[in-house]
Amino acid sequence: MSTWPTEMAPPGRETAGPPSHALLPGGMVGDGRYRLLHYSGTDARCNAQLWRARDGQLGRDVALTVLLGNQADARAAARVRRTVERAMHAASYAHPGVSRILDVLSPGNGITPREQILGIIVAEWTNGTDLIDLIADGPLPAATASRLLEPLAAGVEGAHHAGLVLGTEHPQRIRVTPEGQLRLAFPGPRAEATSRDDVKGIFFTVLGHYGALLSREPTHISVASRDDGQTDLVPRHFYYAKIHMMRLFEAIWEFCLTSMP
Repeated sequence: MSTWPTEMAPPGRETAGPPSHALLPGGMVGDGRYRLLHYSGTDARCNAQLWRARDGQLGRDVALTVLLGNQADARAAARVRRTVERAMHAASYAHPGVSRILDVLSPGNGITPREQILGIIVAEWTNGTDLIDLIADGPLPAATASRLLEPLAAGVEGAHHAGLVLGTEHPQRIRVTPEGQLRLAFPGPRAEATSRDDVKGIFFTVLGHYGALLSREPTHISVASRDDGQTDLVPRHFYYAKIHMMRLFEAIWEFCLTSMP
């Protein structure tokens, strides 16, 4: 059982690289400017791959959202153009909870016809760890989750006030900084994404890992929940997961109320 939507499901710890049909570490994209270093994930909803890469011109690591597709596919190209346009608008937005967009590439503008790529969003690299690694061992205490969430939530709120959508609703786009805070490391909203998707993404980002907890082999505790006064056996992990989730909802509910249009 998992609370992640199917198209957002994170890979297991054993996932060491991209799908076989994908770009590979050591490969070059962006007309030879960026060398792919490490695969971070895939957002299948927009056919995007997330990479840590090296900018050969400026000698720095960057985060790449690589939008794959056939340049002759007019429909796919139109959707990517919308994503690229939104990323360009967000490039002027600066907030500690959001990686700054450095460049946006498109066919004829940094992408050659021989590359099966429709767009690349280049952002500053976020040091730290993947969110998936942080939550893989079980649920976070509500206070810890709230502290982790604060800069990302504030970044989303500020972006929405500026009329921007960031694209936070995919967990592999989020990283945990060395200071222990969540940051949108791979910005670039889908063509159809809305500000509501950003807000929902904050819930999925922190709460999605409860699916792993709920899938564990059950032990039980007695909970008085029946009208006749008798007790029921409730799976222990389910009971405590519910308590964690309720506390966490309380911690972020105020933000959601103020940010959702």
